[in-house]
Amino acid sequence: MTYHQPGGEGRLAAAALALMSAAILGKLALSQVLGTDPFPDVDVNAQPVEIREPTQTGESTPTPGPPEDHQDHRTEVGVFVWPRSINHHSIQGLKRYDKVAVLVRGTSGITNTEPLKLVRNSVDNTQVYAWITGFERADGGWDRPWDPRVRREILNAVKAALPYCDGIILDDSFRYPRRDPKAERAITTLIQEIAQLAHEHGKKVYYCILPEDMSKYSVNIHTIAQHVDTIIVEAYTQEYHQSPDWVLHIYHLNANHFGPNKIAIALHDHPRKIAQELHALKRAGCPEVWIFRYGEVGVLPP
Repeated sequence: MTYHQPGGEGRLAAAALALMSAAILGKLALSQVLGTDPFPDVDVNAQPVEIREPTQTGESTPTPGPPEDHQDHRTEVGVFVWPRSINHHSIQGLKRYDKVAVLVRGTSGITNTEPLKLVRNSVDNTQVYAWITGFERADGGWDRPWDPRVRREILNAVKAALPYCDGIILDDSFRYPRRDPKAERAITTLIQEIAQLAHEHGKKVYYCILPEDMSKYSVNIHTIAQHVDTIIVEAYTQEYHQSPDWVLHIYHLNANHFGPNKIAIALHDHPRKIAQELHALKRAGCPEVWIFRYGEVGVLPP
């Protein structure tokens, strides 16, 4: 997730230009998905893909996928938002969603709760979450997870956000780019502390992971899963050069391992593909789907 945050503005600009050309079509497709099924030609009754039980989020032995026809199931839809995307018009669009995650602490390490407060005070029936980055910096480097200063900054960001949100979303930069036992222990204890703090205030905690074997990133996902409420798996077909069917594979893989009610899926791709993926996840019974960038849904003003 963090490779799209401030620090990669050139890639964001290029992506934005491509997305704007499909905005009208994407907006129509996604709005239909949020209501009725707009893609009757999608073969949602196809046999589930063969999946493999993960060791972390990787694969080992084949297991059957859960049923794929949950027509009466309601999938909650959330969207991630950068502060620069928040204005009067975009706030009206945010009201269409069940949940909104507002960036509070980015890769710059600076905490800003004002956009969070603005959204919180502007939407009535939408849950608002504080989106917080971890150890990746804007320059592409990584802070040491055991550094007291960095840990204090992160905890202060959580404390500052808690009065104005329904929960905390820890993005995929709560990891380390290589195996390091000291880093793994430091990350685990910090997330435990954040979860305890949030739960004491009656707030939920989400933890974002990559659709990969997370053990190579100094992350003890099994221990972390015991402390957080939901794991968001970033099934970004654009980054991983995968077809929409891969998203269902990732959902089934992790739902079988962690339990279907513990898993949410995040999407990032062309707006029409997102609509198709969202529709398929809804039919598969996925309880929650997050759209990575607000501009992808085609509702941002030019």
